[in-house]
Amino acid sequence: MLLKMFGLANNLSSVSRYSQSHLIKSESVLEHSGFVALVCYTIGSRIPGIDMGELLSKAIVHDIDETITGDIPRPTRYANNEIFEAINKVERKNMMFISQSILGNGIMYSDWQSAKDDTIEGTIVRIADSLAVLYKVWQEYTLYNSNTIVDHAKSVAESLESIETTELELELIIAEAINLCSRILGEHHENQNNK
Repeated sequence: MLLKMFGLANNLSSVSRYSQSHLIKSESVLEHSGFVALVCYTIGSRIPGIDMGELLSKAIVHDIDETITGDIPRPTRYANNEIFEAINKVERKNMMFISQSILGNGIMYSDWQSAKDDTIEGTIVRIADSLAVLYKVWQEYTLYNSNTIVDHAKSVAESLESIETTELELELIIAEAINLCSRILGEHHENQNNK
């Protein structure tokens, strides 16, 4: 089991995110998953009644299928329903294989399948996943002065706006993140206009 787990970690650390972009600092799926887990832990610690084990299980496996498929860009994934369904079918098949080969059962598959469900834990994973993209946009734009993925801030804001929650803490985090997206995009467009 250990060698299979090491192999999985190695594969996840070898798969780059934002495969169509030229980033200043690349990011692997393993780094992304770790960031999502950290954000989930931080947010989950602030909300009473969270099942932290469930939350972190969902967070750590939410993109584990990318060890086989790679990071499929949003425009490709959502090009049309036929492509979307075909990708989902391949991901489900790959996840069952990963879950069976690593654990010998379907537990990892089950956690992956429900990672972004409508439970409070799934909602936090969806928020953390969007915040991970926002972090990468912020890092590239603010720290490295790179415009390569600044437009991703728009899709992050749209994704966050689509999340429905009555949890005040989550509403505040979403509002702050959308505000940051708007600031980054506004600053970027202002800089483009001043050139």
